[in-house]
Amino acid sequence: MLGGPDIIWGGVVPGLIAVTALAVVWKLTSRAASAWRTALVLGYLSGHWALSARDLGATALMRAGQLEQAGADWAYNPRNFDFQAAVAKSYQPAEAQDWLPALALLAMVPDAIACVGRFGPLTGWILRGALCAFLPWRLVYGSKYWPLSLGPGFDFDMGGWTNGEAACWIGGITATLLIAWQLTRLEERDDRPTRTWIRSAVASIVAFGSVIVLVASGSLVYGQLAGVLTAALAGCGLASYLFAVQRGPDAAAGPIVVTFGTLLAVGHLYAELSLTDAALLVASMVAAIGWLPLPKKLAERQNWCRTGACLLILAIPTLPAGRTLASQVPDTSVEQAPNPYENFSR
Repeated sequence: MLGGPDIIWGGVVPGLIAVTALAVVWKLTSRAASAWRTALVLGYLSGHWALSARDLGATALMRAGQLEQAGADWAYNPRNFDFQAAVAKSYQPAEAQDWLPALALLAMVPDAIACVGRFGPLTGWILRGALCAFLPWRLVYGSKYWPLSLGPGFDFDMGGWTNGEAACWIGGITATLLIAWQLTRLEERDDRPTRTWIRSAVASIVAFGSVIVLVASGSLVYGQLAGVLTAALAGCGLASYLFAVQRGPDAAAGPIVVTFGTLLAVGHLYAELSLTDAALLVASMVAAIGWLPLPKKLAERQNWCRTGACLLILAIPTLPAGRTLASQVPDTSVEQAPNPYENFSR
């Protein structure tokens, strides 16, 4: 389960960096969207690389036989981490989650370009479509779903998808990401601090709910990375409220949708996250920060409607996952009987 070092390096650090980055960019540029995108991505990258550097550092210490010498609190000391290898791993990926830093950085580009020049909006849409199509292809290419080609002399069934299945899966994930991205961008801007704060808070709750669901699906790593996203979202929301940025998480629609969607995709493809739970989590995030088709009579109660719809959808996958995790916690309250043979020697 998650421990103290996970909370510090995957929660406190990315949250503080997100707060600092949003405050600095906002004060220097007065551009809310740029501040949100930059802060969210920097917060996520810091946590992702810190956790990866810790794991790589532990591997290096074990190979050198120095892990015991480093002490029980070695995971709190960044001197034991291999940050250079962690950053390099993101650009020479060996596993699906290693693509997340590059994808988060790429997700900043379309919305930024869409605000520039006459052809900016069209260029932004082309880039969004290209990124959303590239994402699922890159996650499965070379895996058991889409094995690498072995040449003309090795044309046999390796258990991967057929061409039709690959087209359906990649097309489905692409369409889901594009629709979620568009619904998030359609959210009407509202300068009232209460509404921006509520969207940020509810989005953070959804991201935290995904931590529970992903860990229950059998992947602690994906749960940790979802925790990093949660901390970055919470940090951006807090800084946005404190510095009156007057924009919510919809300002960072690209990085949120791409990062969150990638975590759910790898959770389904490489862990045991069900397709239904993944779809519900996506719908809950869209309800948290995106456009809601509310009638005019409910427009003034948007905060209550948004929160209620989001939490209702989120509860469906989260409550069973929480019960699953609770059942896996060992009961230490019952003392085991002493072994009468523990001091016996032959």
